[in-house]
Amino acid sequence: MSRSALVGNVTAMLEDAGFLVSERCAIRPKSFDVAARRGEDVLLVKILGNIDAFDAYTGAEMRRLGTYLNATPIVLGLRTRDEELKPGVVYFRHGVPVLSPDTAVDLFVEEVPPLIYAAPGGLYVNIDSEVLADAREDREWSLGRLAKEWASPGGPSRSTRTAWTPPSRWRPSSRSCSTRR
Repeated sequence: MSRSALVGNVTAMLEDAGFLVSERCAIRPKSFDVAARRGEDVLLVKILGNIDAFDAYTGAEMRRLGTYLNATPIVLGLRTRDEELKPGVVYFRHGVPVLSPDTAVDLFVEEVPPLIYAAPGGLYVNIDSEVLADAREDREWSLGRLAKEWASPGGPSRSTRTAWTPPSRWRPSSRSCSTRR
């Protein structure tokens, strides 16, 4: 897809989501391609086929402009040099969130925020440890039982699941064994 077609598709998507979208910024050097406003929300949008082209200088400039204009800088892109961006995942480059167009549609049109974020080492989700602990206790599951119920290839390890449970909730459940001293 050409860059101008990508910019056109993103602009149309933002308009469908109720944003007023600026003309494409043609001033050089440019840190963003379009600005968009919906109510009090203002976006500064950089649109790239390959997000690896987004450099530290542009990231710093977008963050600075975002602060001055009370706007959110965001990059929409299709791929990195190695792979396509995954739908439903937020990536970060130089302190600026990066989304695929599919993720942007989910967020801005469908109003479904992404739950997964990419960071060094893989993809992650934020877990509310209190909710997880409450659900485990409501079912009277031990951490071992949670591990068995949740086990899957590539799933979270027992030590990771333990880390999600607040230390105050580590007491044994009524169905777990106690140890003798």
